[in-house]
Amino acid sequence: MEGKFIDIVVRKEVFEELVDFSNKGYSVNIDINLVFKEVEVSNVIGYIPGNDEKLKKEVILISAHFDHVGTDPDGSVFNGALDNASGTGMLLELARAMKESGKKPKRTIVFAAFNGEESGLQGSKYYVFSRPFPLMGTKVFNIDMIGSREKVRLGIYTFPSQQRGTVGQLVSSELVDKIVEIAEKRNIECKVNSFSKDSDHLSFDIRGVPAVTITHPADNLIHTVEDDISNIDKERLKEAGMLMISLIDYFAISAKDTIKPVISEEQLQILKIIPIYISAILLIGLAFIFVIKSINKNEKLKEKFGRRPIFTSILIVIMLLSILIYNSSYEAEETSTVKPLSKPWENQVKITGESIEKILDFQIDDNVNILLKDKKGIKFIMLDKYGKVKEGRYLNIPYEGNGKYVLNKNGIYYTYERNLFCLTNESERAEKILKNIDDFSILENSGKKYIIASNKDKIIVKSEQWEKNIEDKNILNVSAQMDCKDRIFILYKQKDKGNILVKYAVFNADGKLINSVNLYTLKQDSHLVFGIDKAKGYVFFKEQEDYYYLTFYLSSRRNHIVKKERIELHDTGGAAVKINEIPSIVTDRGIDNIDLYMTINAENYTGKKYIYFLNFFNGRLVKNDLIYETKNNKITSPVIGTDGEDVYIVWLEGKNENVLKVLSSNEYFGFNSLKNELLLRLSKIIQNLFLAFIVLLTKIHWIIPGVLILILFKILKKDEWLANGKAMYIAALSNFICQIATFKMPNLMGISYENVIVTFFIGIIALGLVLFYRYEKGKASFLRLFIIFTVINMIFISSLYAPYTLKGGLERLNKTEMFNKEKY
Repeated sequence: MEGKFIDIVVRKEVFEELVDFSNKGYSVNIDINLVFKEVEVSNVIGYIPGNDEKLKKEVILISAHFDHVGTDPDGSVFNGALDNASGTGMLLELARAMKESGKKPKRTIVFAAFNGEESGLQGSKYYVFSRPFPLMGTKVFNIDMIGSREKVRLGIYTFPSQQRGTVGQLVSSELVDKIVEIAEKRNIECKVNSFSKDSDHLSFDIRGVPAVTITHPADNLIHTVEDDISNIDKERLKEAGMLMISLIDYFAISAKDTIKPVISEEQLQILKIIPIYISAILLIGLAFIFVIKSINKNEKLKEKFGRRPIFTSILIVIMLLSILIYNSSYEAEETSTVKPLSKPWENQVKITGESIEKILDFQIDDNVNILLKDKKGIKFIMLDKYGKVKEGRYLNIPYEGNGKYVLNKNGIYYTYERNLFCLTNESERAEKILKNIDDFSILENSGKKYIIASNKDKIIVKSEQWEKNIEDKNILNVSAQMDCKDRIFILYKQKDKGNILVKYAVFNADGKLINSVNLYTLKQDSHLVFGIDKAKGYVFFKEQEDYYYLTFYLSSRRNHIVKKERIELHDTGGAAVKINEIPSIVTDRGIDNIDLYMTINAENYTGKKYIYFLNFFNGRLVKNDLIYETKNNKITSPVIGTDGEDVYIVWLEGKNENVLKVLSSNEYFGFNSLKNELLLRLSKIIQNLFLAFIVLLTKIHWIIPGVLILILFKILKKDEWLANGKAMYIAALSNFICQIATFKMPNLMGISYENVIVTFFIGIIALGLVLFYRYEKGKASFLRLFIIFTVINMIFISSLYAPYTLKGGLERLNKTEMFNKEKY
């Protein structure tokens, strides 16, 4: 159990005795022969298969957990009527009602009773990893604590995705909006919590699968012996049950959410200019007719260019390129786009300024935010995730050489004349937060914000609900980190009789100081950098000419087992390099895990400068990448940041005047030049041509009826029908009917009868091109015209739908494991 806190349940009188001893200043040592018994438990799953050919592999998952917390040491029983007999009962009743109704849902409905929710969402985690049904296309409605007598609004809980490609996004936002809309129609008042970790929806949301928990929260009853059936209101239970039936009808039985565009909003906007596009094509066609007439009047030109379908070919190429360029802006949902022609850490973004002097702070959210000092003052620069400058402005903030400046999504915190100020994004003047402050840190997690500040006599820990102090003497600096459980870890230096002590304290989420110890004694004063991962703490510092780091357990036990390691880096030739500055670190905090990332700059014996990216986990250096080098310029102040998906590093570089440079593990970063954009579009066009060829082969059956009819006319020796074109018209019409009947393409525009509309629209275009070909050629057999018409029609249809078929196109090939090929 290294690095973990353990909850111990004791009888009430024992607890009161422990509290009494603690208040008297005693410490309590508990020696337990702790053995965790492993047992095998099961989820219970049933399903009703979908009957729609396209939608049956999509799943509407209705879930509830059926475990609770058992008994306590004195034999008291925790019945768990609300948590979660109510949800389990509703799950069973919904399954019974659906089965007895005899209705055939379009999507598959899965009813899952999860085990082990109270011990860490074990049942739902197992479902996600074992995937008895496909996760792609799944929507989860979890029921937990429903029908409470307390007059609370119906809670709809969800959480941001932590899956690569959607990290930080609320993938359930559309689902939540629809639930609220349906609930309002039933006069049910809802309350949305977009950062809840409190039930089985979390196992799905963090992996990018839309999931919600529907609940009537009763916080005072959770895990108490009072949670019995007397707390259940049958009318509120019925109210929630009827809402669930409405949701099952909307998403599973009727699947009313399916008729929506596949193409992007940008592409929908482009569709509005189709009349202008068609008019332009007609004008080009008329111009070509005028040119053809001119050629036919000139004998030399007629001999050289006449009777050749040059302009027909140009029109076909223009229209085909139009389709391919239109589709090149498509990005498949739930997948990454076409990979750019660059690698992580390859593209730099350079920003020049008015003699940039110092990077004050660096923060990543939806954008890349940089706070710097130049000769004019303090400047805020915002880049997008592609490295394009979105904003650059000077702030009305005074600069102080020994001051500290921290970027936050809501504003900027800074110290000036030993006061802590906050300049919010909405205000023009800063607000004074605290007085008599030497150092501070800002922590945020799931909407909660904490300020940790210090002066020489105390450390202040302040949240929106509480404020606590650590009284001490000769405090020099303070830094803080927060883990997944909202515990606050504080590191600070203290001057003590010529020594520099490194001290460490821990607060729980309620503001209780649960640990405070002396961690280490420095041989010389050094700037400290403090970071954490899931179980270990890290302190980076300089000692004499070398750089070191300490590792220790974050647990509350006295024996932290501090280890000291030297940071050793090497150049591309394997020679040791000299580290120039104390490193910059950032923690990547996930749902149940924390990674520690670092950047550091160094130089080798020849004077070549390097920037390194390091990753620490469980007290060990697990990754050490040399990501940048320069021969002639000086590198200073590299700072690292992350958005949970990619890592970004910013630094100053130059000989006389500094240039700000930014580098990222995001291969799209810096990928915004016209050349790269054209190359990206070209790669998509080539890909879609390849896909169009595959789609054409899969739809080859569209031309079979026409071919069979022509063969039949030939066998029956109906040469007159073949000669005058009647057989061709019948063959083309047969192909059209077959195409409409077996269209089975994605609904691009979200309109009814799209298969009929698109078939006739493309058919009219193909017919126009065939007539133009005949005019330009002078004469052509009906059989040749039929073949040209069929080929043009097939090419245009295949090219138009190529990126949206084959389960999403080539972009989805890296997600194929998400598809369960078993029939159920």
